[in-house]
Amino acid sequence: MNRINEIAFCGYCHDQSLLKASSSGGMARVLIDYYLRNEALVYCAVFANNYHEAKYVRIENVKEKPDIPGSIYFHAKITREIIDAFIEDLGNKKRILIIGLPCDIALFYGICKKENGQSELVLFVDLICHGTIPKTIYDSYLAYIEKRAKASIIKFSFRYKKAGYWLPVYMHAAFENGKVLERQLYLTELGRAYELCLNEGCYYCKYKGDDQRCSDITIGDYRLGNRESEGYNSCGTSLILPHTNKGIEALNCLKGTFVYSRIDKSHAIGSNVSYFESTMETKSRIQFKKNFKESGLLIAVRRSFSLKEYLIWLMPDWVRYSKLLKYILLFRSHFR
Repeated sequence: MNRINEIAFCGYCHDQSLLKASSSGGMARVLIDYYLRNEALVYCAVFANNYHEAKYVRIENVKEKPDIPGSIYFHAKITREIIDAFIEDLGNKKRILIIGLPCDIALFYGICKKENGQSELVLFVDLICHGTIPKTIYDSYLAYIEKRAKASIIKFSFRYKKAGYWLPVYMHAAFENGKVLERQLYLTELGRAYELCLNEGCYYCKYKGDDQRCSDITIGDYRLGNRESEGYNSCGTSLILPHTNKGIEALNCLKGTFVYSRIDKSHAIGSNVSYFESTMETKSRIQFKKNFKESGLLIAVRRSFSLKEYLIWLMPDWVRYSKLLKYILLFRSHFR
């Protein structure tokens, strides 16, 4: 694979509904739609079993396209059935788009090389990945919020665009009884766990930087622009890093549906540390994992804070960011 590593773009999709449903600028969704409308196949991860699981699926056309999630923060299953289907599609010389985490893309790429498949017919797209949480943590959180709501989940999003804006990041859960839970992701027990406890291999990921990836394109978040920047949208902007000519050709095919402009790569990835570095493992992870195993998610989260930090973390957003709270904290510190 001939590598082209000095080019970077930022952009967003024209379709506002696609943009709102995506995690950032909608690049992955636009690519998926383009491939399906041009009689190609798509392999990607989706939620399954009423949002309690995630797995890779094979999609043949737009009509059968499932609900594509913006982000999934735990690892999606790659079944034997999917691997066999991929091998068969390679043998039949089908055009294929595969979107996934860098480690998953490496698996599919390895299969392609082993089977002597027509790799020029496959577009490999990976994501800038911070890491994934253990599935047991996700299961525990869903059980907790379903118990509180007294109903089963019918819709879940790790990265929900509240009022159409992508920042701050919100978690969204809808339940059968009509209740809805929306809160900033990192102010939930799930978000706190994501900050502290990833899967073991994520701390030593080898698919970082330019040359270790097996993808033709890497997609991530671009948060350095402003309203005046070309290719930037306050409702979400994708960072696009083509690594091959095949990747650049795929991007060129999206003109008219995806607005993008070239940017300085070193500047762009400077704010995306996860592109070239694994998340650092800390002592707090070991303690959090121990507390979670012994006492469950809620107690593990509680013990990860000091009492003062925990009380502030529990407050509603309007209290946390109010001037009143700042004055109370200032008053207390003054009279210590």
